This record gives sequence, C-alpha cells and structure tokens, in this order.
Amino acid sequence: MPFGNTHNKCKLNFPAEEEYPDLSVHNNHMAKAITLDMYKRLRDKETASGCTLDDVIQTGVDNPGHPFIMTVGCVAGDEECYHTFKELFDVVIHDRHGGYKPTDKHKTDLNHENLKVQGLGVGLVSQGRERTPGSPSPQGGDDLDPNYVLSSRVRTGRSIKGYTLPPHCSRAERRAIERLSIKALNSLTGEFKGKYYPLKSMSEKEQQQLIDDHFLFDKPVSPLLLASGMGRDWPDARGIWHNDNKTFLVWVNEEDHLRVISMQKGGNMKEVFRRFCVGLQKIEEIFKQDGHPFSWNEHLGYILTCPSNLGTGLRGGVHVKLAHLSKHPKFEEILKRLRLQKRGTGGVDTEAVGAVFDISNADRLGSSEVEQVQLVVDGVKLMVEMEKKLEKGQAIDDMIPAQK
Repeated sequence: MPFGNTHNKCKLNFPAEEEYPDLSVHNNHMAKAITLDMYKRLRDKETASGCTLDDVIQTGVDNPGHPFIMTVGCVAGDEECYHTFKELFDVVIHDRHGGYKPTDKHKTDLNHENLKVQGLGVGLVSQGRERTPGSPSPQGGDDLDPNYVLSSRVRTGRSIKGYTLPPHCSRAERRAIERLSIKALNSLTGEFKGKYYPLKSMSEKEQQQLIDDHFLFDKPVSPLLLASGMGRDWPDARGIWHNDNKTFLVWVNEEDHLRVISMQKGGNMKEVFRRFCVGLQKIEEIFKQDGHPFSWNEHLGYILTCPSNLGTGLRGGVHVKLAHLSKHPKFEEILKRLRLQKRGTGGVDTEAVGAVFDISNADRLGSSEVEQVQLVVDGVKLMVEMEKKLEKGQAIDDMIPAQK
C-alpha cells in the first residue's frame, strides 16, 4: 500500500492543531469544505484498506489551485472513502455538483435510442420563447456540421468493485485489474474486436504518437495526479486497448481502473454515443459474469476516483471551430446557460488553438448519460448556427438560450 496505518497512527501522537494543513492560500473545493473541527473528527478514521483522511486530501494540500479551473482537492482511495469520510465528501460534492444533496438519487440511462430529435436546446431560444419560424430544429446528434465539428467523443470511467482505487491500490491489485480487463476486452467481437497494448512494451516514440493522436493518456506528470499517488510504479500494469478501427478505446489503470472512450472524426455524435453505450454495456456484462461488477450506488451513481466524475463519469465533447462566437461578449454566458464547458483541444489546462474548442457537458451527477449528451448535441448545434450568423455579420441576440 502506498500509505500505511503506522504512518497515520504516528500522526495521532500530535494534537490535531499541529497536524492540520495550512490551507490559507488554497482555492479548491476540499480547502473550502474542511475545517479544523472536521479534521479532528475524521483524522483517526480509516477504511478497511487503510485509507485515511490525510491520504484523501493530500493532492489538495500539495496543489493550492489551478490556473484555469477550480480543482476538487481530494480523491477517494477506495469506494468506502465516500462513506467513511462522508462529512467531507458531502460538502465537496454539494459544492462541485451544483447543490447535489446527500439525500438525492442519481439517474442512469445508457439506452442510446433515448437520444431524441426533440432536443433540449435549439428550440428554447431568446430567453425561453419558442423557436422562430425558419430556425433549425434540434436533431439526435447525427448531423452536426462537419465543416465546424471536427471530431466527436464520449468517455467515462469505471471502477471494479472489490479493488482499491488507483491512488491507493497495491501493485498486485493493479496487475489483477489489468488481467481482468485484458480477459474481458479480448472477448469482444464484431465492431468491438481489438487488441491490448501494455505501456511497458511500447517504445517512447510509440507512446508519444498515440498521445499526440489523442488515443492514449499522457504520462503522469500532472502535480494533481502525482500528489494523489496515481503515478506509482509507472508504467507497470497500464495500457490501452482499442478496436481495429480505433473508434472504441479503453485505458487501463490511469486515473480510474477503466476509462472507456468512443470517438470518431466529424459530427455524428449519435453514432459515437451508440457505440459508447453498446460497448460499455458489453464490457460491464463480461465483468459481471466474472464476478466483478462495476462500483455503483443509487446516490452517487458510478463510483470513481475523483468526486468530480461521480454519477455518469461522462464527458461528451466535440472539437468545434467557433472563430466568431468565441469572441462574442456573451460566449461564456451562452456556455453557462447551455450547461456546457470549454477546454483547449489539448486537454483541461490548454487554450484553444485556431479558435477550435473542446466543448462538453458540465454536469456529471444528478442527470443521466442521455440527458448530458443531449445537452451537448443541442447546445453545439445552436452554437454552430450562431457562428454561421456571425460570419455573415448578423446579430444573434434572438438566439441566446434560456438557462438550462
């Protein structure tokens, strides 16, 4: 184990006031939530695997803030953490997930056919008024304009029940997860037939090419990952599996046990989401048959390492060119109203290049996979229509959406 009980018990020789971290310059959800009194109540607790409060908060202590987004500042070392340290996690989850309460229940919907033409976005324009005649109607995601939408992807994470999570797992656990994953993934057939590539067998050049192609996770150089313990023993028991067409990928033992991704060029989000749902459910069924279901409960949905990914764990996104809209004074407001977020195409801490943005859903917890992808489909379609109007020098005031 990366952190032992002895380490924690030594801390108990000192008063809580002397062990309490200095969070005076910190700007993350954990730092906002924790108090000295809370620390006193929780610091001597540990999960069955030996994960402690100090293990949970270490990444937020070591990383005061982030230049682009407010980070979470804590991770779970195992599924039990969300119960043992509930007092802290409940506040963080409420803060990070828009007021999600300890009594709330999460919705799961992986039926891709529920992605409807009758969407939630384009028709509700102009501060809630009905769609004006002649304006575009929302689609089920198969017709996002490829002249603007360069690529589409949907990803999520999964944790295998009974194993501790990447910040806290042992080498043997990590290797067991890799073996289970290879067995499950290699049994897939048809459009999902593929091959597993362990990182330790790849050359540096091969790894970098896959990273540059957005197929492979980067090396754990982020201070957030390193401080949480996810980079231990790198690259042992890490790898990537993908189907023959490289449109369905699974990362093994990165931030979560599994990271499942469906992707392709162009704007057919409907097809990407179909492949995502079908492939993910095939994988889950294989793991269940082997006695290793995914971690899920009705309050938090799918259990993942970072509290920001609880619920669906889903990020449905497109790389889209918005040269004019991105310069509009209401661009940030439009994104907020559509419940979307933007990143650079290189990831969470990058800027847009050539006015190409990675636009994705902002929500994870409290709404279903279908609902979250529907917001992306409808919102991106609306923004592309706005971009086209701005290209012609026309105003978009009557297209500003109501708050979702």
